[in-house]
Amino acid sequence: MPQEKKYKRYFFYKVYCLIVFFVWNAAGLWLFFRGRLFQDAHYMFWSLPFLVPALFMIAHVGVYPLKYSVLGPYERTPFPAEKPLLEEKNIRGGIGWCYFELPFFSCSIYNTGIGIAILGLGKSFIPFENILSIKVAFSGFKIIHDNPEVRSPVAVSSEKIRAALKEAESKRNKKWF
Repeated sequence: MPQEKKYKRYFFYKVYCLIVFFVWNAAGLWLFFRGRLFQDAHYMFWSLPFLVPALFMIAHVGVYPLKYSVLGPYERTPFPAEKPLLEEKNIRGGIGWCYFELPFFSCSIYNTGIGIAILGLGKSFIPFENILSIKVAFSGFKIIHDNPEVRSPVAVSSEKIRAALKEAESKRNKKWF
C-alpha cells in the first residue's frame, strides 16, 4: 500500500508548474509577435529562476509516474538501512523518458534490490522481485520491471552493476538475462 506524503505541497507544485509554463510561453509568444523578442529578451532571462524549478518538476514526471513524483501524493520506497553490496557513482543511465550523463546518475545494489539516485530528482528503490528481465542495450543494459514507483525501463551503463545483478539472479534462481 503506498504511503502518503506528510505534506500537501504537491498541489501547489502542480499549480506552480502550470502558471510558470503558461506565463513563460505567453510572454515569449507576445514578444515574438510584437517583433521584440530579441530587444526584450532580458524579460525572459530574468524569469529563469522561476522556470528552472518548474523544469525539474516536469523532469520528475519523466522519471517517476505522476502519483510518485514531486507532483503526486505518494512517497517512494526509501533505500534499505543497510550498507550496499556495490555502489557505482557518476555513471550513465536513465529511467523511463529521461537519460542522464555524468555525474547525475548513481546506482547501488542491496541484498533486496537496486537503489537509484539521480542528482536533483531524488532516490528510488526497485526490489529484486519486481525485476522481470534484463536486456542488453547499446550502452549497457536495460532493467525491465513492474515497480509502480519508477518508470520502466531503467538503463545502466556499468559492468560492475551488471555482474552484481547476475550474481543476485543466481542466488534467487531467477532468469533475468
